Amino acid sequence: MPRLRSVALALLVASAGAVGLSACPPAEGEGEGEGEGEGEGEGEGEGEGEGEGEGEGEGEGEGEGEGEGEPTLIATVADGELQVELLVLGDDRLEVGLNHVAYRVTELATQTVLTDAAVAHAPMMDMESGMDHACPFTGPVTPADEDGLVHAKIVFVMASGSADAWQDTVTVIPAGGSEHVLVLEDLPVSETGALRSLGGTDYRFTLNWERDRYGVSEANAFTLTAHTRPTDPTTPWPAATDLSITVFPWMPSMKHGSWDNVDPVHSIDGEYLGSVNFSMPDDWTVTFEVSREGAVLGEIVYDFWIL
Repeated sequence: MPRLRSVALALLVASAGAVGLSACPPAEGEGEGEGEGEGEGEGEGEGEGEGEGEGEGEGEGEGEGEGEGEPTLIATVADGELQVELLVLGDDRLEVGLNHVAYRVTELATQTVLTDAAVAHAPMMDMESGMDHACPFTGPVTPADEDGLVHAKIVFVMASGSADAWQDTVTVIPAGGSEHVLVLEDLPVSETGALRSLGGTDYRFTLNWERDRYGVSEANAFTLTAHTRPTDPTTPWPAATDLSITVFPWMPSMKHGSWDNVDPVHSIDGEYLGSVNFSMPDDWTVTFEVSREGAVLGEIVYDFWIL
């Protein structure tokens, strides 16, 4: 996930080092967390991050495109026979929102990268409160690519903290070999403000930008991920693939919207692709109206300051 791909890239959080956009605080009722204090009155202790979306960022809006640049090593674990490395693609950190990641498995005795091993992963948030939960993820896609990397995606729904930590259980079965289970612990996941909950439902969304330069433009492409939180939050989160979503950009200070916006349409695994036109600099509100089978379920809102 490129550093400037996501709202995670400090569009909504100064610590993300935003460039091209700076973020206003979320609209009232938005940015509730599933983490500390739950924020939705559900008391589950899951973590979407309290007060997400706060802060401002400034800059040029430049960065690398999806999957470009050298992979960044995030964590390593070994069991005496195998070593597993977790890398993030096109970025230098893990973030709340859609992350493109890869795993590399090495046989320690021969220092051989295994390209034909079966690999599975299972991210999990280890909460101090005991309310552990998973998150949406797909892959890995095997066999490995020419660089020995097995590709996957993780949609983190909360940031890691001093007491709450992400871990990733990786199961590896080498060709003709036995099963190895290794756990990557204390994964650093940064807050971004990308996450939104649809009030009164179990739907969770993250907004992720899909281009290397954005701001005042008619073609700011994005991916909006949509998943449902299961009754047992420690199980995988199903992708929501049958939603109809309409995007409404609005400029409060000038009291007008914009043209040539593209409503997000489902592509794969709960990823909805669209684009938005920020026709001039200043404050913008982007509202997504979510429907299913002709019935409006509600809205999620993001606020931006376009430089």
